[in-house]
Amino acid sequence: MHLMKYIFIFLTAFVYFQYLTDTNMKKYEFILKIIVLSLLSSYVRIKLISIAILFSYGIFFLTQLISLRLKWKPVFIVSLISFCLSQVTYMLANFVCFMLLSPFPALYPSTPGIPSVLLSGMIAIMFSRFLCRWPRFKKGIKYLYKEPAVTFVTLIGLVIIICLTIPQTAVFSDYRIKLISLFILAFAFLFFFFWHQQIRRYYLTKLRRLELESLRQEIEEKDEKIKSLTESNDHLARMIHKDNKLIPAMLSAVTDYLEQTGADVKGQASQGKALAKQLRELGCDRANLLAKSSQTHSSLPSTGHAGVDAMLSYMGKRAESEQITYQVRLHPDFPSRIEAEISEADLTHLLSDLIENAMIATKTVDSKSVLVHLDILCSAPTLEISDTGIPFAPEVYQDLGLSRHSTHLENGGSGIGLMDIWSLKKKYAASLHIYEYQPGSGKFTKKISLVFDHKKHYLIRSYRSEELVRLQTRSDLYILPLEEASH
Repeated sequence: MHLMKYIFIFLTAFVYFQYLTDTNMKKYEFILKIIVLSLLSSYVRIKLISIAILFSYGIFFLTQLISLRLKWKPVFIVSLISFCLSQVTYMLANFVCFMLLSPFPALYPSTPGIPSVLLSGMIAIMFSRFLCRWPRFKKGIKYLYKEPAVTFVTLIGLVIIICLTIPQTAVFSDYRIKLISLFILAFAFLFFFFWHQQIRRYYLTKLRRLELESLRQEIEEKDEKIKSLTESNDHLARMIHKDNKLIPAMLSAVTDYLEQTGADVKGQASQGKALAKQLRELGCDRANLLAKSSQTHSSLPSTGHAGVDAMLSYMGKRAESEQITYQVRLHPDFPSRIEAEISEADLTHLLSDLIENAMIATKTVDSKSVLVHLDILCSAPTLEISDTGIPFAPEVYQDLGLSRHSTHLENGGSGIGLMDIWSLKKKYAASLHIYEYQPGSGKFTKKISLVFDHKKHYLIRSYRSEELVRLQTRSDLYILPLEEASH
């Protein structure tokens, strides 16, 4: 009976360990470890019952430490959690088994038999699989590797092991054993409460760090813009300082030239040519300065919406500072058609997120280009943002609108932009079309289109459609091969 019990305990312990560390073992290795550890634990329990549970945990920890070749601290913490959870799970399974079989004394005698042990083991496995489906159980473990979590988890784990050992090494009445069992379960619930609180604190700290990083990046961008404007102001100040002396001198020369009369026509012509040359150079310098300062503004069409125009202008300045080729095209009917579909505030928000994501995608490529096309497609206003940046990872398509993803986590990205885009798509029942082009086949690598047609479609046309279809997990996504079309 003890051997069968240990088989189920180590089986659930290994299941918990794999989920917590996101590791996999080969099937034969998995079975071999369970059998060997169960045989050793059963033997020690028969010969020296007082250290049976502590010995079981010790060999479980050493086995994982040697086979995985990881640092001892994370293996110690995860193996302790896994082993204690396995023991508590088996206790809960025994309780459930008792409640199920107590009406049938023949199936549940005072000394547990094979049927009851098998049933308890199967219930324990189901409990462990159910618990491992909890997302935070899989992802919320890294913070436990640091102090003071290590000390607290170790203390809770050792207390549970001691409480499990006491009923085996001493003689107690039935009600005292039940009290000890309840005491163990109370510690288990205390551990889960602590775990939940630590996970919450960990994610809040991480979110705060990302927000601070985002603010830091925004401040750096503004500092760069201020530096650029300061340099431009200094250049203009030097030019004005020069003009304050040059223009009066030129005026005096032209006046003297006009007042001269008489004989020296040749000298007057020579002096006139010199003045004309200086005036021509002066005019070219000012023309180049004006062209440079108004290049961004003159290339942007007006939508008639102040907020949208201001945002497009700001993005143009940002693109210029980041050496990105930035273009905006506008269909003549777009301003009047878009008013009935979306508010100006939401349109500004949506365009800013789409354009910013496109600019971020171009950071690591040589040819940086972004095209914003405000068009009418099939009688519906459409936002088309094309760029030459990196493509989205396949998991982004599967989780879009469901969980956050970012292509620039190292720069403080939070994935909020993509979530906002999906929220506005859903709010206005728009269709989202994403086109992926073969790298090197055209001017752009991808295009995102939001069509305000009230159809709520989610469609991807890609040169790698077969790869994306194999990874597809959601029913509202349609993936089609890329047809020959203009970029």
